[in-house]
Parts: sequence; C-alpha cells; structure tokens
Amino acid sequence: IESGSEIHETAKRIENEIAHWTLLGVALKGVIDLSIEDAGPSIAAIANRLLVDAYGPRFTVRIVTQREQQNGRLVECFDISVIDSESGIESSITKKSGGETVWLDKALTDAVGLYHQGATGVDYEALFADEAEDGLTEERKVMFYRMDRAALEMGGYQRKFFVSHNPSAWNMADAVIDMNELRA
Repeated sequence: IESGSEIHETAKRIENEIAHWTLLGVALKGVIDLSIEDAGPSIAAIANRLLVDAYGPRFTVRIVTQREQQNGRLVECFDISVIDSESGIESSITKKSGGETVWLDKALTDAVGLYHQGATGVDYEALFADEAEDGLTEERKVMFYRMDRAALEMGGYQRKFFVSHNPSAWNMADAVIDMNELRA
C-alpha cells in the first residue's frame, strides 16, 4: 500500500504528463490548421482549373480557413466559398443546388487527389467512382465526364473505372464492362 507521499508523487507525475499531452494536442492542432491553410489555395486552384476545363468560368471556389467576427478578431473555420459568375454572388457550397453541388464536389474531390499525388510524389494509375453523376441532366453529365478527362490528364492517370446504371454514361466511356454479360 502506497503512503501519502507516494500517492502525492504519483498524482503530481500524472498531472505533469497530462499537461504535456495537452500542450502537444494544442500544438498539433496548430500544425493541422497550418497544413489546411497551406493546402487550401493549391487545392482551390486545381479545382478551378478542372471547373474551367469542364464548365467554363461560371464557378470559382475558394477554401476559407478564417473568418472575421463582428469585433474584428479572426477565428478559425472551414468553409468552401463559391463565386458564381452568372449571378455575381459568393456563398457557401452548402447553399448551392443539388446539381451544382455534384459538379463542385467532383472538382474538389479530384483536386484533393491531385494535390495529394503532387505533395507525396506517389503516382496513381487509376481513379474509381461509383454513381458520381447522379442528379445531373444529360447535358451536364457530358460536362461532368469532360472534367474526368481533365483530371485524368492533369494527374497522368492511365484510366478511370466508374460504376453507372446510366446508358448515356456508358456511351462516354472508352470501354464498358457489362456485369449482366458476365453472369454465368
């Protein structure tokens, strides 16, 4: 059984260890915030190139990591701001229509992959997607797959595999694997 002084020493040691881990947690949060702030402009630039290649200059995205409070102080945040050149309005991606969100999500997802590939130096040969074009009109699906081609070119990917139940999407593919034909 520990004496009173041994218990006090153990409590003090644990208290110091908690303080060190708490300080490390605060420091690492800052590293994560800095990483996002550093990557944000590059990811947005890649996403904007993809959007222009597929849809023209209508949308421009910006990754926002700080916002000003009413008292003038800056606080950490995370939002994707979208500038719509047709309306001239800048708003959060959460305020966009379903179809617009599909385009923007695609551009940002591909941009993160392309950024990661460049940052790590790892080259990937293929991309994969499942039912990614849902909710788009036929005209917009053509633009959607144009963005795929742009991402393939930018990333130096060899191919993209995508799952779709939409025959018009199959027509945009270089090759089709029909699972119905593979059934025994």
